[in-house]
Amino acid sequence: MKKVLFAIPALALTLFLAYCQKSETVETTTQATPESAAADRGPCPVTIHPDNYTSVFRTCGLGIKNTTACSTCQSSTFATGVTTFSTDITFDPASVPITFSIENISISGANLTFVTSTDTEVIGIPAGTCREITIDANCQIQ
Repeated sequence: MKKVLFAIPALALTLFLAYCQKSETVETTTQATPESAAADRGPCPVTIHPDNYTSVFRTCGLGIKNTTACSTCQSSTFATGVTTFSTDITFDPASVPITFSIENISISGANLTFVTSTDTEVIGIPAGTCREITIDANCQIQ
């Protein structure tokens, strides 16, 4: 009987210690996704520098807090966001990718230098012509 009375608390202590023992934890890691959504990225400010300040340009589709109707020179579907400029401008699109048009409404041609956080491109726009520009999700000018 003494053995049984001694075995019961020993068994209870063993169960208590076995129950409190922690199992081995496995830490899970998530891999970075190289193609994260554009909304997860930082801003993509775009600066346009004309080389000829006597030329005047009209953009359509920038959406710079502007809902004025405009017509594009190409096949895009945007229809608002008209802006006219002849000097340097900077805009921060609400989201990328974005496609917009730039029309040279002057009598002389000019080169425009487009600068983003990841790309710089010089695009010539002859007088009276229009070009469509796309900024992709990686802030690359196309």
